Amino acid sequence: LVRNSLGHGIEEKERRLKEGKNVVGAIRVTLSQFGKSNFIRIVDDGKGLDPSLIAKKAIEKGVTSEEVCKTLSSKEKIMFIFHPRFSTNDDASGLSGGGVGMDVVKTNIEKLNGSINVESTIGQGTEFIIKL
Repeated sequence: LVRNSLGHGIEEKERRLKEGKNVVGAIRVTLSQFGKSNFIRIVDDGKGLDPSLIAKKAIEKGVTSEEVCKTLSSKEKIMFIFHPRFSTNDDASGLSGGGVGMDVVKTNIEKLNGSINVESTIGQGTEFIIKL
């Protein structure tokens, strides 16, 4: 998830400066416990997930149809990132697109009887919340 934030979330320094952000992107990993549950949060201050772009890629890759996407909420569209071999990048880079996919991350969390939730705001960043 940290690698995903680096490869997909944190913008190049020129774009960050243009958007009034600190030139250095931030990724925070926090651990907490509430009752019998453990939480891992990975938060970046990057560009955020674009539900429209994700839906477009999902349609292009045959994961879903345009008709189905019209009925989905932004949060439901974002969840396509957990589909096997799904990526919004067309080319693998040194940081993303060639490693462990988000589907593997989700599957392994679920094997531990956990869950993963995603909160994202375009232009502000993304938060992955893992509950175990």
